Amino acid sequence: MPTGFPPELHDSLRALKETTRRIIESTCGSQARAKDVSTILGLHAKLGWQIWHVAFSNEFDLHQFLPNAAGINQFSSAAIQKGASPAQIEQLNQTLQSFYELAELHASSKEMFELILDAQGEQSASDKEIKYRHQAFLGNAFTFGVYAKTLLAAGIFYPGQQENTFGLIRLHGLINLVQSRIGIRWPVSTLTVQQPDGTDNAPRRTPLIPTESEVPLLTDFCSSPLPIVTRRMEGQTVVDELQAGIVGLTGARTIFIGENIPLVGPTVASKPGEAVHLGSGVRTPAELLIFDHFVHKDLFPKAERELRIYSELSSPTAHDERDRLNMNEQLDFVGHGIGSVSTADIPTYPQLIETAFAQINFNPNEFIHYRVRMPYPPIPASVMVKHLMNDPADSNATPIQKEEG
Repeated sequence: MPTGFPPELHDSLRALKETTRRIIESTCGSQARAKDVSTILGLHAKLGWQIWHVAFSNEFDLHQFLPNAAGINQFSSAAIQKGASPAQIEQLNQTLQSFYELAELHASSKEMFELILDAQGEQSASDKEIKYRHQAFLGNAFTFGVYAKTLLAAGIFYPGQQENTFGLIRLHGLINLVQSRIGIRWPVSTLTVQQPDGTDNAPRRTPLIPTESEVPLLTDFCSSPLPIVTRRMEGQTVVDELQAGIVGLTGARTIFIGENIPLVGPTVASKPGEAVHLGSGVRTPAELLIFDHFVHKDLFPKAERELRIYSELSSPTAHDERDRLNMNEQLDFVGHGIGSVSTADIPTYPQLIETAFAQINFNPNEFIHYRVRMPYPPIPASVMVKHLMNDPADSNATPIQKEEG
């Protein structure tokens, strides 16, 4: 069975683009700009701009510029007066009819058809993503009953005490988490380390700051009164769960959790070409995700890091390329050390990072800092840094480290 984008629909889009372009060139010249189309054909500036973009945009983007029937009629009449042939106008009408028929065939509504085309296009791709992700954020906030102003997922990866291993300082935060429904409990974070054979294990961990609670809350950075968070196990997965609170902004809570996991896994591959995925699962509707990756310069010195964002609908530990989400975010190199961690979205973040580094015997300047800022992150999804492990010299399995929230 054929897969991919319907070829007949792609052909229709190209035909509509080319037909419009030929009419413009025959009436306004081969170098016509959007302003020229309006001026020469005597059209309203917006209509001329729309027509020009239908002709010269990527075919998957032209639908957002396509005028309504009245606008097409104005363009056709003006083009005839300026020398376009009746055959050209007839061809335009036929390509439009074909386009609308295929739209009804391939989508249940105008909105769903635009969604299909937007997913293929190039024009303002980032803006399109933000539009749809914002809609998803609002829907999820309504459906699940909570949303956060900002999510923080930060990992500090440092050389382990055992040779060719690494440890992790794990920081997770929900900043201004608002409850919009009564009686909602919410998983603040979960943690699982999965081996390549599919088995999970709960690694040994200690609170970043000593506490009598079983939940490693960073109380100095949480909101007051201290949010009530409980810990439970689901198999080999640790779940920290925020209990229900007051609905609305007056009940907003900020929660930070910090843990030290001294042995996550090996730095050396068990076979050539083996990769490691280090990252965070995203489960909470949020306006913004800040994903920070601090890695010691000696851990993976030759690594070429890539950002990977995976849907978790098939697996809660997804890292299969078939689950990869095509998104515009980039893994940005921030610098060495912690001098540039400040962000207005988390006012206490510099102090939080300093506190974290104080718990391990390493100079912060020996660490490389990468960051991802992601408005309205999709849920459920995994945000991962992927790279090859060091040269094969060890038979240990490769873990996939992920934290969720």
